Amino acid sequence: VMGRPEKSSGREIVEAAVAGGAGSIPIVGSIVAAGLTFAMTVAHNRRMDAWFDSLAERLDALEDRPSWEELANDDEFVDVVIASSRIASTTASEEKLEALRNAVVSTLTDETVSEDERAIFLRYIDEFTPSHLALLEFLQDPAGYFDAHGIPRPDLHMGSRAHLIEAALPALASSAMLTTVEGDLSRRNLINGGFNVTMTGAGMWAPGTKAEGDRFLRFITA
Repeated sequence: VMGRPEKSSGREIVEAAVAGGAGSIPIVGSIVAAGLTFAMTVAHNRRMDAWFDSLAERLDALEDRPSWEELANDDEFVDVVIASSRIASTTASEEKLEALRNAVVSTLTDETVSEDERAIFLRYIDEFTPSHLALLEFLQDPAGYFDAHGIPRPDLHMGSRAHLIEAALPALASSAMLTTVEGDLSRRNLINGGFNVTMTGAGMWAPGTKAEGDRFLRFITA
């Protein structure tokens, strides 16, 4: 006897919606709500499965990693995993997910970051967009960013840092967008602002991160 064919996601959603809406008035509204709830649950579970798989692989690759039992009894580690998993559940950005994975690893490998500082850095990952993270990486080493991403360096002997940013990060070419991202990073004391100030070539290519910005980058970088 042939087995029953697997249900499609659409059929499962319909069946769940019907079950959820049975006996409810108005029926249409309840069916839609139940269907949306089911669809979001499936999507959330799929996202979290992928997150925990990738995190486990990263941790398993560490040399001298504590046992899983030891990690389960490490309150600071558990706090970071719970906090980073909450953030991971709200984003599909691979840049932010990579930052979160590195943050968890840093909790085990970098003893210079305090518990409070870790909490603050995780909040930054939650609040920042991929553009924030990219700009911060660029400002730490402008020339290195161009080279690492295969972007030709502009031949500028004088100008503003904004000219370099626009060449390296087209997503920030909008002055309004750049102003917003610059303000967010400056208010947190991560970078030196003033992107529209005219500088010499040496000034344009000089690092633009502050000490706290460098610490944050180390925390979220492999």
